[in-house]
Amino acid sequence: MAQNILLMGDGHGAIAAYRGLAQRFDDIALVTDDDDLAQLAGRSVRRYRCLDDFDGDAVVLAGCRTVLGSEALERCPVFNVHYSLLPRYRGLHSVVWAMLNDEQEIGLTIHRVTEEIDAGDIVHQFAQPMDDSLTSADLMRRFNAHVAERLGDVFHDALTGKITPRAQDHREATWVARRDADDCLIDFTRSNRYLSLFFRALVDPYPLPQIVCAKGRFEITSHRLVRRDYEGGEGRVVHIDGEGGWIKVCEGLLIVRELRATDGSLHAAGRVLKRGERLA
Repeated sequence: MAQNILLMGDGHGAIAAYRGLAQRFDDIALVTDDDDLAQLAGRSVRRYRCLDDFDGDAVVLAGCRTVLGSEALERCPVFNVHYSLLPRYRGLHSVVWAMLNDEQEIGLTIHRVTEEIDAGDIVHQFAQPMDDSLTSADLMRRFNAHVAERLGDVFHDALTGKITPRAQDHREATWVARRDADDCLIDFTRSNRYLSLFFRALVDPYPLPQIVCAKGRFEITSHRLVRRDYEGGEGRVVHIDGEGGWIKVCEGLLIVRELRATDGSLHAAGRVLKRGERLA
């Protein structure tokens, strides 16, 4: 039975993974740049610069951006916690991409790591049915709670042969890329359904949906969507009143009430936007 475990990763996913592993394993070393994770583990925890410095029994990746080669993978079993229902949405920012595709279930997968990213055999999956009340932050909290509760048992059972890994059906695979700032810009040609998903996927503490106007680039902190079918110049500010700036979108109007500038300051949209201007 493996006892000497290494956790590699950063962020909320790695913290959830540590909590899950700590329920079943006493000796958990770290490769991390996350001070919060290191503080949670305590001063006595062993920390390594990289996997090459670790001589132990098994490795868990969670929130880890390091791609391991064949030599590293041959040293000991390596598992990854990935927040999608593999084989769909291999890659980064998979929860947001899954939401934007209006998936009816979004979940997480614990799988063996291979040289091909997110393609290894599955040992555990958890699916969350979707409804229009859930945001990406809600999903992350639920996934982190599941990992904190179950990862230790799943990892133990996988190492002791109580779980038979299941090969992924590569014919069903999809891949997604890391999102950047331009992916946060609103596409005014999309349907109201898509825009609703967009606003639920891009929420605090992550970057919010954004526009670029004459006065700069802003995040939208308060909005309302109205369905009203007519041609009127998508991406144009068509009206301003006490509620905010009314922007024509494909299936109606996006009413922007409040904007956040790049310096963090908040502004009434009606004081920032100009009637008739075209937004990026």
